Amino acid sequence: MKTINIKTIRTDGGTQSRVEINNEIVTEYAEAIKAGAEFPAVVVFNDGVDNWLADGFHRFHAHNQAGKTSISADIHQGTARDAVLFSFGANGTHGLKRSNADKRKAVATMLSDAEWAEWSDRKIAEVCGVGHPFVAAIRNPEVATKQQSNREISAAKKTKKVESDSTTPTKSEPAKAESKPAVATASVVTPAEEYTELDAARDQIEGLQDALAVANIGSADPEEAAQAKNLIAELRAHIKTLEATLKAVKISRDGFQNQVVEMQRQINRQRREIDKLAGTRTA
Repeated sequence: MKTINIKTIRTDGGTQSRVEINNEIVTEYAEAIKAGAEFPAVVVFNDGVDNWLADGFHRFHAHNQAGKTSISADIHQGTARDAVLFSFGANGTHGLKRSNADKRKAVATMLSDAEWAEWSDRKIAEVCGVGHPFVAAIRNPEVATKQQSNREISAAKKTKKVESDSTTPTKSEPAKAESKPAVATASVVTPAEEYTELDAARDQIEGLQDALAVANIGSADPEEAAQAKNLIAELRAHIKTLEATLKAVKISRDGFQNQVVEMQRQINRQRREIDKLAGTRTA
């Protein structure tokens, strides 16, 4: 790393991989530089004549705005093309976070290049600091759309199966009682608690709500959208399981309450019998 004259750095070689420069960030950085803050060195590639800026555009413009004539630079030997390639993965782990548009621009630029387009999705993803499904979706949008549709169908089937399993009533063991036949049937699941057309309609509405939620993600890349879709499906299935468990608990509670009522009735009957035999009233 060394300090070089800021005027020797070139920024016109297509090495800026972001969609645009955030002027508010540049001003914020410039104010910090004027106050004495020190920023990490920018990255440049020197081809023997020119220094091509590959990483640190906001810092570069901030130094200019702050009136600085020099800047700390990490210098690599290479051409403007080398600087462009390096820039695709810049800010992946530091600096101003890249937007999805920034990521798409980097991947799209590589795919539009005759040499880089021959690289595998995984290699391009590694260079750009994104997931390989993201690259595949940009390279083959029709295939990606079909795969996404298949994933949604598979997730829907899985969710439906979990919902069906969780809403299938389980047979309750008869309560052990000597002379309480009414209690023995207290915990039996009634037809009203089975999966009805109303439940099916509710599930369809929830499915539409899920699809709308994923559609509203909009700016998210396909990989993030797929993850959101799967997460929604998993949460829906978990909710169904919890609802089924809660329903079973309520049924069991009602059964115990019925048992208590029946036992209280038996106690009252026995007290009346005792009163008749003793000719007195029990406490």
